[in-house]
Amino acid sequence: MMRKWALYAALAGLSVSATSVRATCTLQNGAKAGSVSISFSTETFDPGVSAGTQKQTRAISNATMASAMGITGSQRIAACNGGENLMITDSAYTVRAGYSPGNTGYIETGIPNLYMYIVYTPGTATGILFPTTAGGSYSRLASTINSGSGRWVDIGNATVYLYQAGRISQGGVVPAGLLARWRTSDGVNFVDIMLNSFVVNVKSCSLINNTPTVPLGEVHVSHFTGVGSSAGSKPFSLDMDCDSSIKPTVTFTGVSTSGGTVLPLDNSDASTTAKGVGLELLYGQNTVTLGQALSLGTTSSGVNSYGFTARYVQTESRIQAGEANATANFTINYE
Repeated sequence: MMRKWALYAALAGLSVSATSVRATCTLQNGAKAGSVSISFSTETFDPGVSAGTQKQTRAISNATMASAMGITGSQRIAACNGGENLMITDSAYTVRAGYSPGNTGYIETGIPNLYMYIVYTPGTATGILFPTTAGGSYSRLASTINSGSGRWVDIGNATVYLYQAGRISQGGVVPAGLLARWRTSDGVNFVDIMLNSFVVNVKSCSLINNTPTVPLGEVHVSHFTGVGSSAGSKPFSLDMDCDSSIKPTVTFTGVSTSGGTVLPLDNSDASTTAKGVGLELLYGQNTVTLGQALSLGTTSSGVNSYGFTARYVQTESRIQAGEANATANFTINYE
């Protein structure tokens, strides 16, 4: 019995010893968890630009990261036993898969097609970036950086990129938050990389008069000479206050007849409404096709005026006099 009891005690001792060697990391050289912050300046986008473009970069040196922890770049950051990893993770922003110019995934800003990513210029370690092309955290065995004695000079210097991956048509405020966190896989924090909020603007136009009215006045039936003839021309303009280099288009819509260029008269079935005529619009010397976007060229900064003409056009062989009002809706789009 004594021999069995002694064997049991020895096994119990082994069990306790196995539990005590769980992989852990501890900060070294008086290091403590810290944070750094970056700021992007207000960015204004041309909505017509769709090609991928690197807009801004912000550098974070290894000395800055080390200083945030109260150590120097050449001092060991942490001692880890077992298979612990060093990680870049925990972003407060959504990360997604992708292939940035830095061979990373993307950190979303909340503005469609505007992303961020982080790439490290190598110290003694290489390939450090965030997020991965799969949209995940960066993770690396602590023992593979300077033989387990990793320092910030081994990790290198970070560059945070602001990248336009496609056309940006809406602005907004990118909120402040935790961009990324350096820590160990067992939860020992190194440095939080914080992003300050910044503003995104998109060049645009605003219409000065949303509901222009064009009085054509009284036009005598005798002014028309047959189907397709016109009378009662009156010029009008659409005026817009625009940023420079915008490419607006205008689309007029209505219930089209006669090849898609003629607006029918309002209340066409009423006995008091004229018959045999409609309304058409011209831009320059060209008749406007309803439902088709019409290019207005490229804007200059300030008020841009676009001249149109409205006129009556004969649509039937016989015209009956009466009220002749027509309504056109129009939509302004711009790139």
